[in-house]
Amino acid sequence: MKIIRILILEDDVCALSFSINRIRKLEEESREFDFALIVLSESSQVE
Repeated sequence: MKIIRILILEDDVCALSFSINRIRKLEEESREFDFALIVLSESSQVE
């Protein structure tokens, strides 16, 4: 299984939720990939 690493820089919780849901759907559709997520959501971290 191939691991895809994703760094998400997003301080808007709604946008973050949308992104994670899309990644979840991709993971469900393809069993060939596994996703590793790093999320920075504090505004000071995103700047």
